[in-house]
Amino acid sequence: MGDVRDILGMQGRGAAPAPRTSKASHKKPDGVSREVYALIGNQQASVPLVPADAGLKEKRFSGRVSRWAWKPFTSSARSDGLALHHWANVSDKAADYKFARFNKQVRVPSYTDAEYEQHLQDEDWSRQATDKLIELCALFELRFTVVHDRWTGRHSVEQLKERYYAVARVTTQLALERQERGEARPDEPRVASDDPVLVLSYDRRHEEERKAAFEALYRRDRAHVAAELKLLDEARRIEGALKAAKKEQSRMQRVADDGGAGGASARLGSGTDKGGGGVGGGAALAGAGGGAGGVRGGKGRGPGAYLRSADLSSRRITADKGAERFEARLRELQVPLRPLPSAETVPLYNAIRSDIVALIELEAKLKKLEYEVRTLESRKAAFLKQGAGGDGSVGAGAAGSSAATAAAAVTAAGGGGAGSKRSRVSGAKDLDATDDGAAAGGARVDKRSRKSI
Repeated sequence: MGDVRDILGMQGRGAAPAPRTSKASHKKPDGVSREVYALIGNQQASVPLVPADAGLKEKRFSGRVSRWAWKPFTSSARSDGLALHHWANVSDKAADYKFARFNKQVRVPSYTDAEYEQHLQDEDWSRQATDKLIELCALFELRFTVVHDRWTGRHSVEQLKERYYAVARVTTQLALERQERGEARPDEPRVASDDPVLVLSYDRRHEEERKAAFEALYRRDRAHVAAELKLLDEARRIEGALKAAKKEQSRMQRVADDGGAGGASARLGSGTDKGGGGVGGGAALAGAGGGAGGVRGGKGRGPGAYLRSADLSSRRITADKGAERFEARLRELQVPLRPLPSAETVPLYNAIRSDIVALIELEAKLKKLEYEVRTLESRKAAFLKQGAGGDGSVGAGAAGSSAATAAAAVTAAGGGGAGSKRSRVSGAKDLDATDDGAAAGGARVDKRSRKSI
C-alpha cells in the first residue's frame, strides 16, 4: 500500500509534510522574443535559437594610431614640376603621385625634315600647316572637333582627319622599317605589324557622304517623315506579297512534280473498293494519262549555286515488290539508277522515271481488274449451271446480272473521262433492270414449287 501511495504522491497519515522547494527563476536569454520564450517556458531548447558565434568579431581598439603628416608631392603627369601638398600616411614612401598612372598620353606622329621632304609632301598642305595640325592634335588629344575650332584655315574636319592619318600611317611604317633593321630611335615606342594605323585607312569621301545623309535625315519635316513611313509600309506589303507568291509558286512546282507518277499513284490507290467492282478505275486511268503529259522538271530554286544532281528525281514504288519491278524495268530499258546530271539528261531522266512508276502502277491495277472480271465470269458460269435444272428463269436472271456486272467492271477499267461516267450510269441502270428481272423469275419459281407441292 505504501508503494501505491508513493506512486500517486500521497502522504501517509503520520508522515511529516514534505519541505516546500523554491522555484528557480530563469531569465529570458538575449535574442529570444517574449512570445517564443513564453512558449518554451523554463525548458531548455533542444536546438539553440541564437547562434553562439554569429561570425562577427568584436572590434577592439588596439591602442595604436597611425600618424598622418602634411607632405609635399609631385606628379610625373605634369611637366612643369609643380609641388603640391596633401595629407598622407607617414608610412607612405611613394615618390610619385599614386594617381599619375591614369595619365595616358596620346602618341602623335613625329618626323624629321628629311622624312617630310621625302615622304610627307602634299600639294594641299604646307610644312607649317602640317606642323600646326600635329601640334593641335597632341594638345587636344585627337579631339578633331576642337582642333577644327582652333584651326585658322579653310580645311574641314574630314580634311584634317585625312591629313593626320596619312602622316601617321607613313611615320608608323618608317618606324616599323627602322625597328626591323635594328635602327630604332631611343625615344621611339615599339610598333607592331598589325598596328591599327597600318591596317585601317580613313575614307574622307565616305565620311562626308555619311554626314550629308545624316544631316538630310535630321532636317526632314513631318510631311517627309509621313511619306517615308507610307513608303515603308508599302514596301513591307510588297515584300509580304512576294513571299506569298514565292511560296505559292513552290507549292505549284511541287504539285507539278507530283503530277506524273505521284498523282497517278494517289488516284490508282483510291480508285477501287471491294464492293464497287472497280468502278473508279476509269478516273484513275484518265488521271494517269493527264499526268504523263504534265509539267516535269527540277525543283524551284532561289538565287545561288546548287548541285544539278539535286534536281534528279528519286520517285519510286513504295512497296518492296514494286521497287524490284521498278529496278528491273530500269535495267530493261538500260537506264542507269543515277545518271550523270546535265541540263539535257536531268529532265529526260525525271520524265522516264515518272513514266515507269506510272506504268508499273497501271499494270498492277490492270491485273487487279482482270482478276475481278475472271471472278465475275466464274460466278456467271456457276449461276448458269445452277439454273439449267429448272425452267431457265433463274438462270437467265442470274446470267443477266452477272453479264451486266462484268460489263460495268470492264467499262470502268477501259473507259475514262465523261465516257466512263456515262458508262457507269448505264451500267447502274442495267444492274437495276437485271435485279428486277431476277426477282421476278425467282417469284415465278416459288409459285410453281408451291403448286407442285
